[in-house]
Formats: sequence, C-alpha cells, structure tokens
Amino acid sequence: MANTKKNTNIHCPMIHNGLFLSMASDPKLANISSCCLRPPEKINYEVSNSLWDDPFFIPLIEKNKKNEWDPDCANCKSLEEVGHVSFRQGMLTAWGQEERLSGPKRIDFTFSSSCNIACRICGPTASTYWAKHQKENKIDFPVVQKNKTGQEAIEMLKKFDLSNLISLTFCGGETLLGNDYWEVCEYLATLPHAKESLMISFQTNGTQPIPKKRYDLLDKFHLIKLHVSLDGVEERFNYQRWPADWKQVEENLFNIKENAPGNVMFLIEETLSIFNLAYYGEVAKWRKQYFNTNREGDLVDHTHHIAQGTYHHRGCTQEYVDFLRTTKESNIISADWEEDPVLIKKMIAEIKQYDQFRNQSFKESLPKVAEFYKRYL
Repeated sequence: MANTKKNTNIHCPMIHNGLFLSMASDPKLANISSCCLRPPEKINYEVSNSLWDDPFFIPLIEKNKKNEWDPDCANCKSLEEVGHVSFRQGMLTAWGQEERLSGPKRIDFTFSSSCNIACRICGPTASTYWAKHQKENKIDFPVVQKNKTGQEAIEMLKKFDLSNLISLTFCGGETLLGNDYWEVCEYLATLPHAKESLMISFQTNGTQPIPKKRYDLLDKFHLIKLHVSLDGVEERFNYQRWPADWKQVEENLFNIKENAPGNVMFLIEETLSIFNLAYYGEVAKWRKQYFNTNREGDLVDHTHHIAQGTYHHRGCTQEYVDFLRTTKESNIISADWEEDPVLIKKMIAEIKQYDQFRNQSFKESLPKVAEFYKRYL
C-alpha cells in the first residue's frame, strides 16, 4: 500500500526560484514553467526583462506557501509517496528554504532537439534522430520546432538577472553534440561568480565525449555535472536507448571520468517505465560496482523519474502488478489500480511496430517484462 504519511512542509525551491525555458520557433518566445517536470505555465510567451516579476507565477508560489500540492507536481508527489527522493526534496536539501529572489537561482534551458538516438520513452519533438526515424518509416509526427543557435540562446539569457544563478542545466536533445552549448558556456563563464559558485549541467545520453579542447572552459566554472540517462544496462539499455550501444556508452563514461577536469561530477537519471520496473536495481548495482564516484571521490548521485505517456506504469498487466507488489517498488501501484486492456493493446501495437522498424525484439531483450504481457503478444 502507498505511504500515506503526509508531508507537512512541501516547500519547493524550484517553484520559488527555479525557471524552465524552452525556446519556441520565434527566438524571442519561450515555453515557460517553474520546473522541467511540470508542463509550461505559458506557451509561446514573449520573454522580456520583466518576466521574473510576471503575475502568472504568483498563484503557484502562494499555493506552495500553503503546503498544497499542485496537480502538475504529480511526478515529485508520486515519488515521495513511494519512498524515493524527489527532485523537490533534492533541491530542498541543496538550497534550503528561501523566499523568491531578484532572479532565478536555477534555470533548466532547452533550445535544441539535436540528438543522435531515439529512446523508446522519448519522441520526435525532443530528438532530431527520432524525427528522421519517423519520416523514414512514413509515420506522422508533430511539427518539430527549428533549433536555435547558441547566440539566440545567449540573447534569451541576457533578459534575466543572473546574479543569483548558481545552476544552469542544458536539456536536450543531446547537449554534448555540436558547438552551440559550448558557445553559451563561453558567455556564462563571463559572469563574475562563475568560478566561485556556478554549476553547469548537461543532460546526456552518454554516447558523446567531452572534447579535450573544452577542458579549459569547463575549469572556468565551480562545478560541471553530467546528467547521464541510464534506464538499464547491457541489452536492456540497447533496447530502450536505440541505437546506442551499452559497451560504447560505458567506455565513454569511464574515459570522461578519468580524463575530464576534476570539477566534473555525475548524476545518473533513471526513468521508471514498464520497460525497466521488472529490472529495478540493476542500474544502481552497476553504479555501485563500476561508477560510484568521480575521479576526486565525489559520489555519483542517482535519481529517478516516472515515465509519462505510453509507457507509464498505468500500462502494467495484472501479472506485472502482482510481481511488483512482491518487491520494494510495490508502492508505485495505487491500491485502486485496474488493468486497462485498451491502453495495453495500444502500447503493445506500438512496441511491435518499432521492433519491426528497428530490428529489435521485446521478447528477447526484455524477457522478464514480456512474460507479463504474453496474453497480449
């Protein structure tokens, strides 16, 4: 059964001093939220120097002051209910409780969907490789917004008071591809407090090295953190993060650990979906055995997110749920859960479709999970 203990203080540093910016087709516009885990509060909003004081932020801030969960904060709420450390809790540990400042303390920033892989839990709006894959297989997909240049991204950041900024996370796409993210880093390195207190983070799928010519630039910041997306190891990784190769990713991460500047740290981001709940714990085991610290001995953090969309655990079968209720992940399934045959049939049809296009096999790559769906396969 779910943990029903009420958290009486749900102060969220991201609601008060965080900002998520996703640049739109017009480089002056952005989709805006307080947090990358929430849907945008404003779509195609014209960003100006006064954005931080816009009244549309106030209702959410006031609700959080009253310790009331907002429906769009379900990701953190769900994780906390099952005993995982949520993004909110992690930020609270890092920052403590503060009132709203004159400008954002953390920015999660996306301006390009350039990516070299097509993860099962992702889609064409967040990956150019996904869009290419859809087009090649004659599958309709949403219009993908044009990627912005590094200079356009810099002009967006210049609209904010960055004097309080201590963390900026590049969200992709794959943020270690190309030169645009590095161009933005060159600008951020000019901030007076960059070396003293600014951390730059890159969300990465682990396939890309950090070019040696960028090492001097990285050393201009207080910390660099690679948020590495790992939802499995070996063949389970290959299936979910196609066409990435586990051995190449593992070797690349080891090389970065040994050769990058000492201020480079790591965070493993694991997204929980129907593909990996049955294998829960294998990523943590790999991290503990092979990748527990950076070269300086700093621990590698490990966080979890709940997959949204097609592969959310709402798509579990009764057999899958019966298994999960024998594990420590039992709390992720609500007490009133019911199998949804329509949802599952749709999901299995999509799995089979992409298995065919990618020359993959759900049954062979994820046999433990496939067994729970044999009534539908």
